[in-house]
Amino acid sequence: MDGLHTIFSNPSPFRGGSLDQRSQVNARLKSCATLEIGVQAWLEVPLVDPDERALRKAKIVAVSGGAEAAVIDRLRARVLHLTQAAGHKRIAVVSPDAGNGKSVVACNLAISLSQRPNMDVALIDVDLRRPSIREVLALPAGPDLLAPLFEGASVRDQLVRVGSS
Repeated sequence: MDGLHTIFSNPSPFRGGSLDQRSQVNARLKSCATLEIGVQAWLEVPLVDPDERALRKAKIVAVSGGAEAAVIDRLRARVLHLTQAAGHKRIAVVSPDAGNGKSVVACNLAISLSQRPNMDVALIDVDLRRPSIREVLALPAGPDLLAPLFEGASVRDQLVRVGSS
């Protein structure tokens, strides 16, 4: 196993509320980021099948492969080379502004990585202001990342499986 690769989309710290609330939320975010889940528990996570037409519309090209996905495959190769050389297992996709395509890049990269043998991938949308990963992947609406932070919900209740990885 190459291990778990976690791809964060817009991993910025929570800045709302009081100083005490911010420190509590940021501490919970760090603990969520290190969630480890066993094979049996992972198999119990609901499996969803995104609509391929919606994925194409959102420019998620890594699913179909071919010439369109070549640029993502090159990005995947470069990212794997750099992360493995440095011993990293987490990747953050960030941008200075909204609307620059970080969710599309993160989704494509996560799908491309998950297609490699023995590669487990978790894609986590930590954009607390405008989460969009579920929308980009055409997934059903679900609880947001703040539920375990403020409402005491389980992080595992936030998970969905897309495909086998």
